[in-house]
Amino acid sequence: MQNHELGWDFCEFLVNSIKPSNTLKTFQRLQASELLSILLRTSALNQELASKNMTKMIEPLTNAIIESIGAAEIIKNQKVKKTIQIVGLWTKAAKLVENTEVRDVQGTRVIKAIEAVCEKDKAFGNLKSKVKEIKKTI
Repeated sequence: MQNHELGWDFCEFLVNSIKPSNTLKTFQRLQASELLSILLRTSALNQELASKNMTKMIEPLTNAIIESIGAAEIIKNQKVKKTIQIVGLWTKAAKLVENTEVRDVQGTRVIKAIEAVCEKDKAFGNLKSKVKEIKKTI
């Protein structure tokens, strides 16, 4: 297995790590999101491979982010800031996906999840800036 393949296997592990349904603590999920962010940034070195792999990973990543948005209430301190950090992963990942239809469908799902949490809790109003960012990406 080559290094770049190992990196994408690690990406899959990180996507699963940011889900609130796993047994990790909030700070561990946030560390996983930071590592995933670094992996996405460095993936620009091989755009073709990144596009191919992220096209496969965008749906599981979207699912993990939507689950995180829905469970944002369990984050005690700085819940909005930490949720924004996790949602920011989606825009970074979506920029690697060349298939616009896939990007549109998954982006719309994230936007709906953000709008739902903003309606429930007005403290999440700052997440609306991420909606604008996602709309630019899709």
